[in-house]
Amino acid sequence: MALSANILSGKTVVSREDIPSIKDKIRFIFDVQGFKSRTTSLPWEDYLNKGQGNTPMVWAYEAQFINYAAVYGTRRGNDTMVMLYPEPGIWSNHVFMSFSEKGNRLLEALLQDPQLQKKFNEYGFRSNYQQGNYFLSYFGQKGVTLPASFDEVASLPDYQTMLELLELFK
Repeated sequence: MALSANILSGKTVVSREDIPSIKDKIRFIFDVQGFKSRTTSLPWEDYLNKGQGNTPMVWAYEAQFINYAAVYGTRRGNDTMVMLYPEPGIWSNHVFMSFSEKGNRLLEALLQDPQLQKKFNEYGFRSNYQQGNYFLSYFGQKGVTLPASFDEVASLPDYQTMLELLELFK
């Protein structure tokens, strides 16, 4: 929704002031898609299990695609799966909140431990481990070619704007 709203507003990041002028188009885009699942894993699994005829295109995390391609390749029957990167794309950060000393130690380990950073890469998550080179070489050895960086990345709208966009569908 954020990416669609950003594009429809003609801005890098949509604001609450833009919503009245784009709300009908946003509703249309999402209404014609029908019911969508609450997680990205279900449409991805549906795509993998039923093939292109049921779902010719699916929005998935890069990590989902590259982990599959690294193990099974990009061929599915007569189809070849291709990862597309929209421009601008949206970078999805995962948030870790610590509420205890043990949590603080875990957070520190996640951010600093080279072995954990390496494992993040191997599970398809980009980090700055070895300046990002390990991620690219790890999947490159498995036959998955990836862009080294993203030049066209838009920020997510602020919380209040996203909340207002989501309220269009109450």
